[in-house]
Amino acid sequence: MATIVCKPTTLTQSTTADQVEWALSGLPQHENDASRGCGTKTPLTAVHGLNQLFGTQSTGTLTWAGYRNPEILGSVTKIEIRVYADKRNRCLDHTIKLTKDGVATGSNLASSTSGNDHTYTAAIPTGITSTLHINQLGVQTQYKSGNKPHKDNMTVDTVHLIVTYT
Repeated sequence: MATIVCKPTTLTQSTTADQVEWALSGLPQHENDASRGCGTKTPLTAVHGLNQLFGTQSTGTLTWAGYRNPEILGSVTKIEIRVYADKRNRCLDHTIKLTKDGVATGSNLASSTSGNDHTYTAAIPTGITSTLHINQLGVQTQYKSGNKPHKDNMTVDTVHLIVTYT
């Protein structure tokens, strides 16, 4: 078994009027890529009130795509999504999904316990049999306010695909 790390070549966002928008300053491909990272334009918030939180928010969805394989041929046996982010310990995953040809596939891998550098294991989508098919894959990431009162901007450095193959 061997493993390759694939980096995105495109990054887009879709944001509705009630979601926090992202500032995209380039295409982040590397962890700790502050000069080209993407961050929220305004903070995610959660305001404490009579035994509950008010004003919680979610971000728009970032779509990471254009993953390329480094000319390796092999049968895919495992796909992992590695997200490098700074969630300020109070922002949480809302959606972490693998996409195939731009359409979300499989389970939402969001975890309330994921840290700033977290790896998720995704199911291999139908039709992804060889490393040649990696260019069909992408990742959607979205975040939400945490369970404690806060007002925090967050950033996502990059999202890599880690592909194991034979």
